[in-house]
Amino acid sequence: MIEILAPVLRIFLLWGFTRFATMGYFTPENASELAKVTMDLIMYGAPILYALWAARREAKARRK
Repeated sequence: MIEILAPVLRIFLLWGFTRFATMGYFTPENASELAKVTMDLIMYGAPILYALWAARREAKARRK
């Protein structure tokens, strides 16, 4: 059962993270520019890294 729900939970977790990041909760107004740039890179990079990880995992599963 958890194997079926895990991808959905990961997607919602990533969506929640990016939603809070775009609303400014993770980078307050008085944050330094480095912190703001770092959060932007994480926010835009996290979905890409997750997609690469999921594709690699699926490719390994299909090879077996």
